[in-house]
This record gives sequence, structure tokens and C-alpha cells, in this order.
Amino acid sequence: MTHGTYVDGVWTASHTRDRVDVINPATEERIGSISAGAAEDVDAAVPAAPSTTGRAAIPRTASGRSPGSRTTWSSARMN
Repeated sequence: MTHGTYVDGVWTASHTRDRVDVINPATEERIGSISAGAAEDVDAAVPAAPSTTGRAAIPRTASGRSPGSRTTWSSARMN
């Protein structure tokens, strides 16, 4: 499939054949293109995206704290 969107772990047909160029910022050279997506593609992707309490694991650091808890802990220490 050359014109698709990746939604919930699966490549699906996009609702548009419009494309957007991908530009290498270092060389300003066009290196490819991606699907522009349509409102229907967004409507399918948003509910499929993991929520903050959903199935996505929150990365932890060597300290064992998540990024959010580090921010809360740091803020509390500064006040």
C-alpha cells in the first residue's frame, strides 16, 4: 500500500490520495512523501491512540521515577 495511514498498529487505506513532501532539514532535499490524511483518518486515529492511563507504558528512568513524578517531586523540592 503506497497511500495509507498507520492506525492502531495497522496500515489502512487513507481517505485521500493527497501527499505531503518530507524534507530533510539539514539539506532541504525532498526525501519522500507521506499521506496528507483527511478528517476521516484523524477520526479513526484519535480513539485508537493510547490515553495516559491506557495501554502505553510510561517510560521510567534509572531513578525509577516516571517523567511526571520527577516534575512533581522537583517542583515540591523547589517550593
